[in-house]
Amino acid sequence: MSRSWIDDEPGWADAKQELRCVYARLRVRWKLALLITCVITVLGVGYRARKQRTFESTVVMRVTEVDLDMSTAPPTSNQLQQHLSEVALSRRALLKLIADNNLYPSEYRIDPNLALEHFREDIELYVVSNYFARERYSEDPPRSARIAITYTGVDPEQTLAVVRQLGKQVETEQQNARQSVSLEAAHTAEQALDILRAQLLKARQREATIKLDLPRLEGSEQEESKLELVRLASQIEELQRNIKIHTERGTDFQLRSQFEGEAMGLRFEVVDPGKQSRVLLTNREVLVIFAISCFLFVFPVAAVGVGTFDSRVRDVNSLRRLGLEPFGHIPTFKGVDRGSFVARTKASVAHNT
Repeated sequence: MSRSWIDDEPGWADAKQELRCVYARLRVRWKLALLITCVITVLGVGYRARKQRTFESTVVMRVTEVDLDMSTAPPTSNQLQQHLSEVALSRRALLKLIADNNLYPSEYRIDPNLALEHFREDIELYVVSNYFARERYSEDPPRSARIAITYTGVDPEQTLAVVRQLGKQVETEQQNARQSVSLEAAHTAEQALDILRAQLLKARQREATIKLDLPRLEGSEQEESKLELVRLASQIEELQRNIKIHTERGTDFQLRSQFEGEAMGLRFEVVDPGKQSRVLLTNREVLVIFAISCFLFVFPVAAVGVGTFDSRVRDVNSLRRLGLEPFGHIPTFKGVDRGSFVARTKASVAHNT
């Protein structure tokens, strides 16, 4: 039966033999493995003890548009997450939260911007199911999105309070931004309305002047004046219709801006107000568990490492692994070490003493 190269590859028997060899070497040098394990464990526990313990709290908000006339509704930013990061979580807003909650006191004393950077690193804001990115038509239902805000702090109670304030800040800033858009649109509509009213007044004045001069005119001049009166009547009717449309639109913008001020432009519903992280274990208990886990994990690795990199020859298999075929084995007998370097060293020490 022919053999393939796979048959020459090491199998489970070879693996077991290697493990037995490593174990035999470990029994001789177990103190070194234990020392390495203890050193690594102490270093790991020291690093873990210096690292400050942190807690997380998350607030989830659902943002929904109200069902108003889409012809007058100001658009919502397609990049809602970027908008919230730049506007709702602006530098001014975050610095106020830092000062109100006494966050990062040592960094704040050095430089408020340093505390601000730490604060931003501890905040995670992401938008889930962002349907604001889609254009909305009049027949479509109101758009919605879910906003999750997570804050990581060193005190569980303060962490929950801060993340709830962040949620409120997002709600307030988003309403203010949309209200500003509504007020600006209402102001633009009012300016357009003033222009139309001025044009209407001018057309009516021209109409009144022609009507006063019409009885004194004769022939072709009278006919031209009558045609101009017809054009003015059509122009006045068109201006009145446009004034009515712009008046209604301006009223809608004013109404929407009032709604925005009353938190009705966007309906912010808190889906999950967050909860305080439970402290199940003290710092001492956490360190003890970490030390035990670290020791149990590191010791087998150190044992394998010590056993693997021990270069001393232990048995016949070790010789064969080096490519040396032994001729035989001489069992231990009394006086086997006579004349050896160790025996001569001991004899020399005993003679000198």
